[in-house]
Amino acid sequence: AVHLYQGGITQKLIFTGGALRDGIPSEGEVGARWAIKMGVAAADTAYESTSRDTWYNLKNAQVILQQQQIDSVILVSDYFHLARAGIMARDLDLHVQLSPTPTSKFNNFSAFERLKLYAKESYFIIGYQLHKLLGFDLYEREVNPAHRRNN
Repeated sequence: AVHLYQGGITQKLIFTGGALRDGIPSEGEVGARWAIKMGVAAADTAYESTSRDTWYNLKNAQVILQQQQIDSVILVSDYFHLARAGIMARDLDLHVQLSPTPTSKFNNFSAFERLKLYAKESYFIIGYQLHKLLGFDLYEREVNPAHRRNN
């Protein structure tokens, strides 16, 4: 995301993610701080700090996007996760393009561990799509319930 900003491809960065436990900064806050240290103007960053899963990462970011009147986004995430995140973003009616991170901690995993990650993401995509097809609402419509932990 920072490279996209530095290359003039995007003007704002929004970071998402809650804290893994009480007393530590949220993922969103840490991401924004890091971007600022990398040269992104503080005014060009925003973050939400309460989401605990992909759906609410996107749902909470959507609130920020509406407040700042931003109508299209480039979603940046690990390539293992990006397909599912893109599907969910489109279901939230976000005008989204996808940009996988150039590196991943998963690159150092064994072939079997990577296969497990692909299987997990495939399972989540299929489950998400089946729930939509069958008319089940997987997520409450409120923004950001702290009790949801599954991703």
